[in-house]
Amino acid sequence: MKHTSLAARYRPQSFAEVVGQDMIKEVLSRASAEDRVASGYLFCGTRGVGKTTIARIFAKALNCAHARALREKIGYSPMEGRYKIFIIDEAHMLSKSAFNALLKTLEEPPSHVVFIFATTEVHRFPATILSRCQVFSFHHLTEALLAGHLADVLKKEQIPFEDEAVRLIARRAAGSVRDS
Repeated sequence: MKHTSLAARYRPQSFAEVVGQDMIKEVLSRASAEDRVASGYLFCGTRGVGKTTIARIFAKALNCAHARALREKIGYSPMEGRYKIFIIDEAHMLSKSAFNALLKTLEEPPSHVVFIFATTEVHRFPATILSRCQVFSFHHLTEALLAGHLADVLKKEQIPFEDEAVRLIARRAAGSVRDS
């Protein structure tokens, strides 16, 4: 039997399952429901606060299963769903030439393309890219939210626990679901 981590096993699959980030979830779910979608989104914040998870959920909400080959496929309309979604995780690692190529697409985006950038280092993004994206700042989760989430996972796994131990883990995780 293949071992999967608890973080992977309990990765949320819908906005409702995500712990915290309520305002961001509300805005993105409304945008997808009303088909008021921007061409670029930038999700920034520290590790383990839900940037990539919410990017995946948002992509699903926009009816796109996956999109990887940027240059080869960007010019074509989606075969399924309404949009082609490009999730670029750790986007601060892009080279200057990659940012320049993205800028050209973001200046005149095809109506069927949505970019979602996730980064822990928003300061490394060129201002020209930032100005063409809706920026969402993800915040640390509170200790209480983390403790509640951990307790739920432990109950589902049928693992006995002490409340004080869960609170200690939540405190030490410093707002990060993945670290907890």
